[in-house]
Amino acid sequence: MKSKIILAVLSILASTIAKSQFYVANKETIKVTVKGDLFVAEDLINNGNITDLTIGGNNLQTVSGTGTINTLTVNKKAGIVTGIGGMQTITNMLTPTAGTFVAGGYVTLQSDNNATAYGTSGNATITGLNIQHYLSSNQRGWRLIGSPFKTDVSLDFLSNASNIDITYDGTTNAYGGASTASANTYVPATESWSPINLGGAWAQNSAIALFIRGTKGEGIPGTGPGWVSGSDYIGGTNYPSFVTLSGRGTLNVSDATFAVIPSRNNIISNPFAAPISLNAVLADNAVGFSNVIGYYSAVKGASDVRKNAGGYENELPSANDIFIPPMGSFVINSITGTSFKVRASAINTSEIPTPNVLGITNGSNISFVIIGSDSVYYDKLTIRFDANASSAAGDKYDFLKMQNTNFDLYSIGSDYQMLSYDNRNVSDSGQIIPLGVRSTMQKNFNFNFTNDLGVRVILNDKLLNKQTDVTAGNNYNFAVTADTLTQGDNRFELIINPKTLIPVIPPAFKINIYPNPSTDFVYVELPPGNDTYNISLTDAYGRVSQSVTSSQSLVKLPVKLLSNGVYFLKVDNGKINIMTKSIIKE
Repeated sequence: MKSKIILAVLSILASTIAKSQFYVANKETIKVTVKGDLFVAEDLINNGNITDLTIGGNNLQTVSGTGTINTLTVNKKAGIVTGIGGMQTITNMLTPTAGTFVAGGYVTLQSDNNATAYGTSGNATITGLNIQHYLSSNQRGWRLIGSPFKTDVSLDFLSNASNIDITYDGTTNAYGGASTASANTYVPATESWSPINLGGAWAQNSAIALFIRGTKGEGIPGTGPGWVSGSDYIGGTNYPSFVTLSGRGTLNVSDATFAVIPSRNNIISNPFAAPISLNAVLADNAVGFSNVIGYYSAVKGASDVRKNAGGYENELPSANDIFIPPMGSFVINSITGTSFKVRASAINTSEIPTPNVLGITNGSNISFVIIGSDSVYYDKLTIRFDANASSAAGDKYDFLKMQNTNFDLYSIGSDYQMLSYDNRNVSDSGQIIPLGVRSTMQKNFNFNFTNDLGVRVILNDKLLNKQTDVTAGNNYNFAVTADTLTQGDNRFELIINPKTLIPVIPPAFKINIYPNPSTDFVYVELPPGNDTYNISLTDAYGRVSQSVTSSQSLVKLPVKLLSNGVYFLKVDNGKINIMTKSIIKE
């Protein structure tokens, strides 16, 4: 028997449609007032709108038609629900309570500029589900995309379903006008990115970096470091179009565990199709990990949406909880932990995801901050003072630096780790904290200071021999030019509670180091004269690989036998630390 029900409003408590086909006519609405009011135990043909629906029973059941469902609960203790055609679009919530739903590509969790539908945890198996995420910023640049699936998604499918171009290393028409891959996976052991090859996949419960330049055909032609001129965009707008990312697979509905590497940055995907609270996530990983979280902001350093921009933000979620959206990712620092858990209990569908995590900026409560900018926000360094902290990385509030697109500011720990959130002992009077800067641009920048600690802090520009008090409202202007000495690990330092006059490094102490990167030897060119210098080369764990004392003007350090990676070369004259510089062994 087929019964046709065309209703504008249905408000019947605990209504059950059984032993029949339930048919909703085109453009008509079935509206219920209490969640779970409408319980369908047989076939459903929906060509209209249903506000609240539970599918139950123990039999084989089909769902077909092209319509919308505001809230859908799958609660079949036995039997299977099958999507056999059309498209059912869920606009609010999918709750997988029990049973199996073979969606077959005919059910979509919708995301647009109005709202995003979520899929929560439960005991049902949902296969072939389409999940969308609308990018609310049309900024050209990278996004960290986290998989909510238990199955792989091919990059071909992701490209076609999302209407975006994905290019590969070794092919033409890449995002910089050269053969450059626009999809990469992160390798925590080397803290580097590896391109995904043609025919590759977005692996289950993993994060990838995806370069977004608009919809298909936009931003492909042209040249430049990761961007093209506005005239190269199609459609007459000269700006990249908004994009909706879309993948298909088996919905993850249970706790996820990630293998991580200690003393490294690790990227964790949000394994659910719903927002997760990082306060809740950190509470489940209280031992062996930093209390600070990093996430990627696509608009960081953005003066023009047609140009490549973006970088990493660091937050202390306990001060201002962060909610990672579906298809979002975040960065954690493992101190000693090797296994990181994201439990379903971290899902919080009542909170709006934190702005900018996938391209939408979030404030933070910090004690000391330096922001470099030329009227554009480029980067942030946080120094947190703690009587029990050490100067080396590894404190619960230390966070290792992730490289940004345009500009990096970081402190350097006593173990030569680069930090973007640095926990220090404020009682260590006269403590010197080296700062590093890296910029892909030659222009003027400005440090803006906030200092609410009640201690004196001095910024020392070692290149120009200038000192500036770090006080709230104060700032310092500097330039990055073609001269390599204007950036790097030896330009700036902080002096905490200076005991006496600041030791100023004379211009005659300028030291050149080359080549960098290096494969066989590193040459250290010392100032002329009879002074003796101590030179040491240390790995990322603080272990000394080379140590030389010399008064010669040129010192040759062999690095051929060292493992590939980042090392730190330190030069002092027995009185002051003259230089700390990172060296890359290839």
